[in-house]
Amino acid sequence: MITIVSGSYRKDNLTISLSNLYAGILQERNQPFQVLDFRTLPVSFLYENEIFGNSSKEVDNLLKNYVINAEKFIFIIPEYNGSFPGVVKAFIDICDPQWFIGKRAALVGASTGRAGNLRGMDHLSSILEHLEMHVLPQKLPVSKIKTLLDNEQNIQDGETIEAVSQQINKFIQF
Repeated sequence: MITIVSGSYRKDNLTISLSNLYAGILQERNQPFQVLDFRTLPVSFLYENEIFGNSSKEVDNLLKNYVINAEKFIFIIPEYNGSFPGVVKAFIDICDPQWFIGKRAALVGASTGRAGNLRGMDHLSSILEHLEMHVLPQKLPVSKIKTLLDNEQNIQDGETIEAVSQQINKFIQF
């Protein structure tokens, strides 16, 4: 199972558009996947978890379904203040590090600017490698994301779709 992590907690984020593109391509290729949309995280996830000694059934089930049972992760992370959102790190911090050992990850950066969150992907890559995850070397920076969206917030840019498709091909084999 692949978990697509749509790593923005903001209500009207653009990260979900990339997550939907990945989900569509994985579905076309009959790859089992699920999307963890951070907008749906319970507000209390930071404090009601096993790691902090205050477990909740809702958070425990979320971690079991999206982290423990996943074999691979696609982290789609927007650029926030020159890195990735703190909610992504907070989510990782409520997980037992053992849950990540030996699993695989692909990284996708999204930004409204030119760099496609290259720095944020490097920061997250360092954390995931510390957790003994295997990170796909082909990281995908998606720049100027607002210009790639149609009126329904879907990505229609052929070059971006092709780059995503190529990254998914490599990730399936990874």
